[in-house]
This record gives sequence, structure tokens and C-alpha cells, in this order.
Amino acid sequence: MSDDSSSEDDDEELKAELKATHKQIRKERIQREQQETMYELKEGEEFQGLGRKIKRPNRSLLGDRLVDASAPARHSIREMKFSTKRPEKMKMKQRDKNKKHFEERRKLVRSTKGLVKDKPKYWKSQRVA
Repeated sequence: MSDDSSSEDDDEELKAELKATHKQIRKERIQREQQETMYELKEGEEFQGLGRKIKRPNRSLLGDRLVDASAPARHSIREMKFSTKRPEKMKMKQRDKNKKHFEERRKLVRSTKGLVKDKPKYWKSQRVA
């Protein structure tokens, strides 16, 4: 019995030590990440940035980018052609799918006529059987 209790105590102590070491390692890692690095510029040297350039997407309209003369001309072999209208075949397929779906739903729906009770009838603010 004393062996069991001592091994449990040892396990708990080990757990506590392990937890403390993990906590300490996590704190150190967070401190390293948050620590700011200082850079010193020498005379005549210009600041070039930190080397992290964020590339932002061009938010101008496609037509404006194509017309813009300052943009370098890019020649590519591939062209993309698209239209904003859906073809008639696609529309017909979608209509047929919807129609079939609604028919299936109608078959599954059960009548609620038997579930609803008739409202009681009143005459001169008294209920009539």
C-alpha cells in the first residue's frame, strides 16, 4: 500500500515539474517573439526597410489597368473569355432540377388536416358544444 501511494505522489510531482518547465519554455518563446530588434544606421546609409515587403493587390478596375500606359506591356499566349450571362442550357437544367426537387418535396409533405382541431363555437360569449 505504501508503495502505491508513494508512486502516485512521485507521478504528481513529475507532472507538476513538467508543467512548470513547459510553462517556462512557453514564456521564453513568447518573450523572444515579442523582443524588438534594434538596427543602427551608419552615416550616409539610407533606411531600406526591414525586408518585409507587403505586396498589395492592385485594386483598380481591369479596364483601367489595361488602358494605363505606365504599366509594362505583358504579352501572353493565353486568353480568357467569359460572359456575365448564363447559357440557356444551364438555365434549363437548373429549372428542371428545381421542378423535380419541388415535386419530390410535395410527395413527402403530409397533410395536417387531421392534426388541427376545429375552433370551438361561441354564442353570446358562452361556449357551445
